Amino acid sequence: MSRRARWTAGILAAAVVAGSILYTPAVSVQAKAPYDTYWNEQYPWIKTMTEALQKNTDATAVYREIRLALRYQVINELNIYQLYLDPTTVFPIEAATRLYQEGLISPFLYKLLAGIPLTAADMKDVFDPAWYYGAYPAINQVLPYDENVLFENFLNCGIPAGLNGNAAFNLAIYKANYPELVKAFGDYNPAYYQYYILFGKKAGQKADRRIN
Repeated sequence: MSRRARWTAGILAAAVVAGSILYTPAVSVQAKAPYDTYWNEQYPWIKTMTEALQKNTDATAVYREIRLALRYQVINELNIYQLYLDPTTVFPIEAATRLYQEGLISPFLYKLLAGIPLTAADMKDVFDPAWYYGAYPAINQVLPYDENVLFENFLNCGIPAGLNGNAAFNLAIYKANYPELVKAFGDYNPAYYQYYILFGKKAGQKADRRIN
């Protein structure tokens, strides 16, 4: 399986967890509105936007809708990537570019959307080359201290093996703190790193110390 395929599988699994298990309330389309109204159905934003993207909505409209949803905090970066990965939708890269240029989405998410290779800086939440180099003698004895070389090793070897890339993200601790993620991801280690970058850290999840 290619790296992109592995990442895609992990993000899709992460999107399911973020959308239905952890923090985003699941809203039934048959739910009664908490106020007086003639309407008797509610639709979560992600459902509405998915349907819009299935109709090849123009880039400007997508940009405006996502910008507004981000402003009112009804979506997160994981939701945006979920929309992009949905095989039934068309997500215009022009919309992502404008969101990125305005600082509304991270370089990590933008590069995933645009198909641009990631760098160590994009994954700074889980990777620090100096820390990684010093933490594992088996690595520093065979590899030079080169940020790009170390980052490629982290992507291709470290993440699948469950190695820690910095002091802030310890995979074993993260799994112990959030068993619901273990239930969703199992031994597919890349999903934990992806989830933490796109959603977990912003949600206040702890990956450097036990919380119970």
